Amino acid sequence: MNKFVIVDIETTGHSPKKGDRMIQFAGVVLEDRKITETFTTFLNPGIPISPFITELTGIDNEMVANAPSFTEVAGEILQLMEEACFVAHNAHFDLTFLQDELELGGFPKLTSPVIDTVEMTRIFMPTLESYKLSDIANFAGFDHDRPHQADSDAIVTAEWFLAMLNKLDHLPDQTIFALRNLAKYVKSDLFHLLDQWYLERVSHPRKLAVDLELFRGIVLKKEKVDQNLSTGHHKAVLEKVNLQDEWAEESPASFIHASLDRGDLALIETGAETNHKFSYLLAAAVFSMQKNKPVLVATATVHDQQVILQEIIPQVRSCLAQPISVQLLKGRNRYLNLWKFERILHEHSEHYDEVITKMQILVWLTETETGDCDELNLSTGGWQFLRRISGIQIDKEGSNPWFDRDFYRKAVTKASAAQIVVTNHHYLLTNVEEENNIFSDFEYVIIDEAHLFENNALSVFGMKLTYRRMKFLLNQLGPIEQMKVSGKIDAILTKYNLPVTYNAEKVQLIIHDFLERLDEFFQTCVAVYKQNNKNIYNGKIVIENTPIFSDILYSWERVYDAFTVFFSCLEERLNQLFRYYHFLSEQEKMTVEDFSLLLTDLTILKQMNMEFQDLQNNKLIWLDMDERNPLTSIVIHSQPLYVEDDLAKTLYLRKKAIIFISNALTVEDSFQYMIKKLGLNDFPVVTKQFYSTESFYKQIRLYSLNDLPNISEVKEEEYIEKISNSIIAIATTLERKLLILFSSNEMLKKTYHLIKDSGALDEYLLMAQGVSSGSLHRLSKQFSRFDKVILFISNSNLEQFSFDQSLQTAIMVRLPFLSPNEPVHYHRAKALKNKGINSFQTLSLPEAVIRFKQGFVKLMNPGTKIREWIIFDKRIYSTSYGRTFLHSIPPVPLEKVDLTLLCKKLDNDS
Repeated sequence: MNKFVIVDIETTGHSPKKGDRMIQFAGVVLEDRKITETFTTFLNPGIPISPFITELTGIDNEMVANAPSFTEVAGEILQLMEEACFVAHNAHFDLTFLQDELELGGFPKLTSPVIDTVEMTRIFMPTLESYKLSDIANFAGFDHDRPHQADSDAIVTAEWFLAMLNKLDHLPDQTIFALRNLAKYVKSDLFHLLDQWYLERVSHPRKLAVDLELFRGIVLKKEKVDQNLSTGHHKAVLEKVNLQDEWAEESPASFIHASLDRGDLALIETGAETNHKFSYLLAAAVFSMQKNKPVLVATATVHDQQVILQEIIPQVRSCLAQPISVQLLKGRNRYLNLWKFERILHEHSEHYDEVITKMQILVWLTETETGDCDELNLSTGGWQFLRRISGIQIDKEGSNPWFDRDFYRKAVTKASAAQIVVTNHHYLLTNVEEENNIFSDFEYVIIDEAHLFENNALSVFGMKLTYRRMKFLLNQLGPIEQMKVSGKIDAILTKYNLPVTYNAEKVQLIIHDFLERLDEFFQTCVAVYKQNNKNIYNGKIVIENTPIFSDILYSWERVYDAFTVFFSCLEERLNQLFRYYHFLSEQEKMTVEDFSLLLTDLTILKQMNMEFQDLQNNKLIWLDMDERNPLTSIVIHSQPLYVEDDLAKTLYLRKKAIIFISNALTVEDSFQYMIKKLGLNDFPVVTKQFYSTESFYKQIRLYSLNDLPNISEVKEEEYIEKISNSIIAIATTLERKLLILFSSNEMLKKTYHLIKDSGALDEYLLMAQGVSSGSLHRLSKQFSRFDKVILFISNSNLEQFSFDQSLQTAIMVRLPFLSPNEPVHYHRAKALKNKGINSFQTLSLPEAVIRFKQGFVKLMNPGTKIREWIIFDKRIYSTSYGRTFLHSIPPVPLEKVDLTLLCKKLDNDS
């Protein structure tokens, strides 16, 4: 391969066979890694270009009116492609569309080899967060002023293709050889490209770079040796550092430092504009240097961990003008197990996701210093495959040839010597239950985003059983004749003549009986769910020990009886294989480890059975499903009603100081609700509230519509129609991106569909959680890319989105009260009522205020800085409790306006 044509096309839609046509073609010819020719033209599609395509590409009907048709330029395109390799970003779309256009025009199809730069990027840039061309251009620093126009996209793709060829130049010989062997099973013709590099390296081998090492046939990055400063040196440096601004007497950093020093249990609420992460990390660094004690920081999300390590810690180091040792620590299964990877690398597989993941890891190992698998950008299938090669080993560590290079062991070792260790709520909570856990030696703890800590604890101390997951696990086991895990295990037992109670035929009958009862149980759950529509909230229905749910409880007993026999049978086989493990081949050992992992995953049924037994004792079990696909979507959740006692016994009583910090911990300047929520009533608690400055919030406009009805006054359909019309009017006025927050998922979906079906906002890209394809992270990314886009999300998912300053307007449809029927909330409220306590004032209202406050902080922080926040819910000003919401945020005046006046004000502000 020496000639490459990088192609990009713009079209009216996805399928020429359904009438869509090309509106622009661009081709960039690369020969000897130089651009030798470019060809670009608009194309007259013969059909109108929709407003959405014009918004996306910038190409309108006028621009293509006098352009040639595709058939007029097809000959030039074919000539351009002669003896060339077809290269495109998401090549399947461009090539398929081009081939269909050629076929429709009566031209011969292309027979060129194909390389997809998306596939190449996944392999050679395995940690890149996004494979979108605009994001790649931003990452690489390419000029990409007209995204979604073919000529600009083709140039950027060509530049990126050259960058990846350059990356390939610098990969070690052994890595290239391994990649070549795997490339036979990818979708594009990447093998032919890698074969060229392979032949060149065989003829002219290269020395391994000094920062890399070759071990057991795999190239990985050498470990850096940290140079930690002595405590005396730290103190000497601290005396010279000027922290006057950051260390003012009443600054958050100063207060946090003092709380750590005193050994407080403290709740600290910072102002909306305060970078509280910088404040507590600065305080933690100074405290650790002075006292020679490590500080453990627990964040709410993986994104928060990345922000701390990549953005905030460098600022703290700069402020202190010296190094700080910081270590991220996660669960063992988040780190690559090199021994397992070595073995599975040589396991033959043509499964696409497995092959791509192996290739990604081979490249990543030449770059990663941590082995933290969260660095990788993997497909869903890739993550499932990765689970096989992360986590614990059956063999004793002493026999592990990779022991000295084990990523998890190195992370734990570094954590024991670090000044600041960063983890997350989930990993902290899953470890503290054991008295001698990995965090036992950390006496000083800072819990970030503390308003989420109790909710995360409920999740950690609960569990969920899904139909889809159970089907996946049992499919992995498979019938013996299919030679999946079950068949392979039986073959090993037979080969070594290992005695077991049941033969293969009996095992199959046991598995079949369990599968039948499990299917029967899930079908029963669906039937009971459909019979009890009145008890459903957002797809959830609580299982109680009442006659209504007797069929479910009886069916579960049948499942568990069959599971007990099923699991005992498999466990006996595993134990026999354990005894003979060291006599097995490497391939057989991997099969046994896969079998062991499967059985570990299946123990969730044992745990769920304990939850069913504990149904009336501080435990909730509920069904959750999507009625459109009830069986495949069904999830059975189990969760404790309260976790205060667990937190007190496992965490609060074992630490010298715990600092809870967040922007949203108070209700009308009182910490009392959060103190009770976190189970701190019986502890001496120090509280401190830092207020936002007027300069921060004076530019914010807070509106409430006064011409919308209360939802209680009209039917839901009428209310949705009213708010839809208001959203359309606001979006038409603004002509820029808009965020809309809902309390109800059902209302969200109905509003989205009503607006979309109306066609009134066709020039906008409309996206909705639970409707649009992709994860919340993907929706967040897409939202940031477009100017005219509307995102519909729930208040509860706001935390998982990141916004930049291009978002200036947000709408909150209703105040963020939880539904009275939400399972945990309902049963907590019921318990309060039984004690004669007003559940609205003590539970519903403060919980909603915290959500409202956090939404305000999230959207008004300096990184986003929304200018207009519009509240459709009249209760914000028409009820006595509405003032509680307003008094819990900075004193921004609330303007009560009708829709016409609001649109006029928005238009004037634009």
